Amino acid sequence: MQISHSQFERDRAVQIEKYENLEKKQQDLIKTYEIKNVELQGQNDQLNQALSQGELGIREQVEHWKSQYYDMERQHADIQSELEKEKALWEGKFDFLEKQKDQAKKDNEDALKQFQQTVDQLQKSQNENKQKVEHNQGLMLSQIE
Repeated sequence: MQISHSQFERDRAVQIEKYENLEKKQQDLIKTYEIKNVELQGQNDQLNQALSQGELGIREQVEHWKSQYYDMERQHADIQSELEKEKALWEGKFDFLEKQKDQAKKDNEDALKQFQQTVDQLQKSQNENKQKVEHNQGLMLSQIE
């Protein structure tokens, strides 16, 4: 029994040593996984923070571009309004100048017509005077003869 008892004690010592080694490995693994868990939690927190800041950054960018869009839209409306005003003004000026041109043509035609009538009257008057002079000269010649 002694042999078996000493064998038993050796086996027991080997088993205890294996158990202690396994316990130590388990403790090491637990520490390693705890450290890894803390690291992963830190990384997770950093990623969540970056994501949250990224969302805020994106929101800020969206608001910035919305603001830019509305500013551009307002400027476009202002320019469009100014263009319509200018267009109406220039159309009015153009119509006014067209009317003045037409009136000037009509006035010129009337003045030309009146000038032609005056020239015709002067020629008629001159012809009549010439005829009177010729008639008077003819009478004088006939009286002289």
